[in-house]
Amino acid sequence: MTSEFLINSKNTKDQRGNITHFNSLNLDTFNRTYFIKNSNSEVVRAWQAHEFEAKCFIPVQGTFIIAVVKIDNFITPSHQLSPKVYRLCASNPQALIVPAGYANGLKSMSSESVIQVFANQNLTFSENNKVRFHKDMWLNWSKL
Repeated sequence: MTSEFLINSKNTKDQRGNITHFNSLNLDTFNRTYFIKNSNSEVVRAWQAHEFEAKCFIPVQGTFIIAVVKIDNFITPSHQLSPKVYRLCASNPQALIVPAGYANGLKSMSSESVIQVFANQNLTFSENNKVRFHKDMWLNWSKL
């Protein structure tokens, strides 16, 4: 996995209702999961980077803006890196896979938004591998 990518959900309907699924999403590499619900839509969780941890983001409720940037140097990254920005909505869910070596940031578009995150490293490893950068380093979140 060398670049971030999206997996679209599929829907199956019958007389009982609707099932939204990610049957093509392979969860074998992920070993823990958690949910994020920000206290309000002004909260920005950015930038958090992991040199050796991959993540998967799936919106459960509402809408999130997620930005990702490939880190060129974990000690002194360039301020000129250009993030890719994604808008993930629970009403038409997509799974955003972010490989190791990236920084990510997210902002919920309402206080009711919830996103599920899958990670491929245990919590101790993740905490020891995490690098944080200032939220405005690569993106002006207030314009999103």
